[in-house]
Amino acid sequence: MAKEIKYVSSQIKPQTEPSFSYIYSVSLSRRLAAMIYDTFLVISLFILGTFFFLLFTHGNTIEVGNRYYQWFLILVGLSFFIGCWGYRGQTTGMAAWHLRLISTSGKPLSYSQATIRAFFAVLTLLLGGIGLWWALWDRQHLPLYDRLAKTRLILVTKKGVG
Repeated sequence: MAKEIKYVSSQIKPQTEPSFSYIYSVSLSRRLAAMIYDTFLVISLFILGTFFFLLFTHGNTIEVGNRYYQWFLILVGLSFFIGCWGYRGQTTGMAAWHLRLISTSGKPLSYSQATIRAFFAVLTLLLGGIGLWWALWDRQHLPLYDRLAKTRLILVTKKGVG
């Protein structure tokens, strides 16, 4: 016979302190690790998106240089990042590495900030990754795209850990 467990309200202590702490300086290696993780996810989305795109070609091959296909893949990739950042402040790769994206005011990220960040991240990536390397010389260690979008990446740790 199972015992019935009763809880007395005086035994349950309300949580007065948050169970998580935030570290505002995220290392470049941790950022890169999350980016690599997300790269695999985006490649998977590209494969799924290609299957979807093939429905419109009735199974015919997609011609090399097809602009519609290229723009479709760009839209898939941007939708992943903007959607994840705007909805919960992190992608799956960022969650795996305990990273979260917030606005510089400390509030959750808006979709417009996520869009601005994605635009500048892609632009600076196309320029040799200058936006990411910028963090090496920035006094707050912020990449250029975070500075322009007024966002910052934080490390979320459990209290007493890290």
